[in-house]
Amino acid sequence: MQAVTSAVAQAKLRLERARARYGGIDIVVRTFKRFSEDDGNSYAAALTYYVFFSIFPLILASVSILGFVTLGNDDLKARIFDAGISAFPLLKDVLKPGGLSYFEDNAQSLAFISIALALYTGSGAIVALEHALNKLDHIGADEEGTFVEKRLRSLRWLAILGPAAIASAGLGGMATYSDEAFGEGTALSLVVAGLSYAGGFAISVILFVAAYRFLSKAERPWRAVLPGALAAALAFEVLKTLGALYLATGAATREATFGVFKASAALLIVAYLISRVTLLGAELNAVLVERRRTRQSATTT
Repeated sequence: MQAVTSAVAQAKLRLERARARYGGIDIVVRTFKRFSEDDGNSYAAALTYYVFFSIFPLILASVSILGFVTLGNDDLKARIFDAGISAFPLLKDVLKPGGLSYFEDNAQSLAFISIALALYTGSGAIVALEHALNKLDHIGADEEGTFVEKRLRSLRWLAILGPAAIASAGLGGMATYSDEAFGEGTALSLVVAGLSYAGGFAISVILFVAAYRFLSKAERPWRAVLPGALAAALAFEVLKTLGALYLATGAATREATFGVFKASAALLIVAYLISRVTLLGAELNAVLVERRRTRQSATTT
């Protein structure tokens, strides 16, 4: 037991020395420490809840609208469906081509219900994100506004952030789909994949910058939210790539572990990881601001 205690003490000492010597290590440690002190895991879990339950109404709305707008054109319907599945691999276990006929027959009623549910759950996700960002920035609840104000504000930002998030995820998926569309290893395939990755990353950066800049009441300048947005966007791109690889392998293991809930489990895991990445990016911005203030106060004194 004494050996374990000594080893832990030595590890902590080495970490503190590394923090003192390398600013990057100090920033990473401060970010995760602040995230823990601010109870970031609880806010990430709450955000995951709303994100997870907003996915299915969005899927239902998209598929029902697809069945409505392509009614009578089976070839176009099949091509759009296959492209959508390739762009969003997680949907492969959720949507089946045979189910499209039901959505075609009930396109109008299902589209209305699913859009209404998507607006409600999506606005709830924006409110949860706004609340989490304010808490991480140590903003009081009284400054967040009334229930109606928050819901109206969330609908406005849902109309902006929602399509941006879908576009970013779709571009990442299209990068994987390029080999199938243009031939594996061809010049055109590599160019399309590169442009898709670059476009997805650029949209992700804009998405996170807008969230950190406008959803939090801290009102930080653009340059103060850019580092966290870049880090979160990079992590988001890595998650998309690893998620595609995860879905391409280990299907039998997921089937044995989760059974019929394997698609829901995968979506839940992805929603939680994205929530953590988003909030950690916000904490990174806060840590950098605090370090800058500490240095400025030290130089003035």
